[in-house]
Amino acid sequence: MQILAATNNTHKVRELGAILTSLGIDVCTPEEIGGIPEVEESGTTFEENAILKALGVAKATGQTVVADDSGLEVFALNGEPGVYSARYAATTEACMAKVLERLEGHEDRSARFVCVIALASPAGLIGTVTGEVRGRIHTEPRGHNGFGYDPIFIPDGYDCTFAELDATQKDRISHRGRALATALREGLFTTGQSGIDNMTTSADYFARATRHIPGGVNSPVRAFNSVQAEPVYIKSGKGARMTTVEGRELLDFCGSWGPLILGHAHPQVVQAVVDASADGLTFGVNTPREVEMAELLHELVPTMEMSRLVSSGTEAVMTAVRLARGVTGRAKIIKFDGCYHGHSDSFLVAAGSGLLTGGQASSAGVSPAVADDVFVVPYNDLAGVEKIARTHGDELAAIVIEPVAGNMGLIEPAAGFLEGLRAAASGCGALLIFDEVISGFRLGPTTYGVMCGVKPDLTCLGKIVGGGMPIGAVGGSAEIMNQLAPNGRVYQAGTLSGNPVAVAAGLMTLRLLRDGNPYPCLAELGASLSKALEARAADAGIELVCAKLGGMFTPFFTSERPTNLDEVKRCDTKRFGAFWRSMLAEGIYLSPSQFELNFISAAHTGADIEIFLDAAGSSFSTL
Repeated sequence: MQILAATNNTHKVRELGAILTSLGIDVCTPEEIGGIPEVEESGTTFEENAILKALGVAKATGQTVVADDSGLEVFALNGEPGVYSARYAATTEACMAKVLERLEGHEDRSARFVCVIALASPAGLIGTVTGEVRGRIHTEPRGHNGFGYDPIFIPDGYDCTFAELDATQKDRISHRGRALATALREGLFTTGQSGIDNMTTSADYFARATRHIPGGVNSPVRAFNSVQAEPVYIKSGKGARMTTVEGRELLDFCGSWGPLILGHAHPQVVQAVVDASADGLTFGVNTPREVEMAELLHELVPTMEMSRLVSSGTEAVMTAVRLARGVTGRAKIIKFDGCYHGHSDSFLVAAGSGLLTGGQASSAGVSPAVADDVFVVPYNDLAGVEKIARTHGDELAAIVIEPVAGNMGLIEPAAGFLEGLRAAASGCGALLIFDEVISGFRLGPTTYGVMCGVKPDLTCLGKIVGGGMPIGAVGGSAEIMNQLAPNGRVYQAGTLSGNPVAVAAGLMTLRLLRDGNPYPCLAELGASLSKALEARAADAGIELVCAKLGGMFTPFFTSERPTNLDEVKRCDTKRFGAFWRSMLAEGIYLSPSQFELNFISAAHTGADIEIFLDAAGSSFSTL
């Protein structure tokens, strides 16, 4: 095993050589291969630059590479590029003068020397480690045993500057030494399961998955067929970013298809899960948090006088339809072309030969009898609904709709459309069911039905109300909900319904949304992204409209904003696929389909939107 040290610093090579030789690994110097290529080091952090260098040199040389980036961070000055970067000025005096000048007037003089070591192979990043020594900036330079910022940096626990320490003392507390120690402790250089020889890539996992999982995935869209790409595998997420198994960081605008409105691994949500898990994962009997959740849902969604917790959005809508049929004594329902309500049989139905005929199964395994009970109407076609209500009103149990469509991309309801559905349902005695699995708590600390003033009979929730854990809920008036067992004749049950861990995550998420109100910021970021994305596409001569509502958006590759599924189908899906693949290469993860929503979370910042737009501009130039 050999590792190329991507540095011209002989001291660094000696340090690495001593450590890696003890592990049976040879260190190769740049001179031994005739030098290393210049690679981009344009990151804003030491970690980004170390990764860029390691990946760039590994790709160019075909070797496993270790690289590092190190320097001074002055905490009071972190908003000023160049002050805390790894780039030293031309002389030691200039380095010190740069910091001291900008620190004038600041009381906080805390700082750290930091070193990040990155290890990469041609297949991708293997890992990174960080070492640091903290201290403070002294007002006057002292000592001569150093360079750069050493004469003005006093390490914690010392009364002298770094430049006043001798070589032995420096080695004992150096940031580079600590990074190397961490690398050894965490096995960065070893050839074990997470090390160099056995690094498992996304392609490796997918190849294994196809042997034991149908299609290699546990949900079809994850196969990336619609964007003609190979699936990626994720090992972790934090805030607005995910990290692949190869160690590549992706700025995430999918957010697990909507639940992660607070971002990945929000510390308070994670802690709620940890605390609940410590008490037990499941009991199969009632728990206090279920009561708290029902009370909170009624507080935030007054139309949900009562609610029943289930384990998914699919189950919530399935329960709502059964309840509607039980309450009305009728069988038929109306759904809308392009709206997705889960994979239960009644909703895997496409439009039939005519508006007034039953639908046709859109999946094998759905019986014609089930499909015959479903009328499918174009979204925003109120006249079509009214026609069915006049002809078959006494057979209709429910009208089921996403009040804001999200499963054909973002399509908003036309003015008066939802009000018209309410009138049509009331007029024929059917129930109006709002599927707010996506829209619930996405645009405000309540449902879209409450926000727009249209009252459904039943509301279905999921995604956000679980805070990233599997959960669903269906709720409505006490009169209707009491028709569920054990009070009524409509049966529903579930071993894991009201799971205490999922409910804990959901409660914390809803409380944070209620109390923190991130929605104005999400809407502002969404507006700025949408407007700028359309402008950059226009500059590149590309037809694109970006539908947006709050922090949700869909870039449609078409010239006119769609209002229903037929219009969405006119989009250039091949161009979207090329755009998606290019964005992924730029480090941006979008929902992998033209017919899906993308989400801005409370963890995203204005800087993240700029990163997205810059990547989009680069991607447009390749289309």
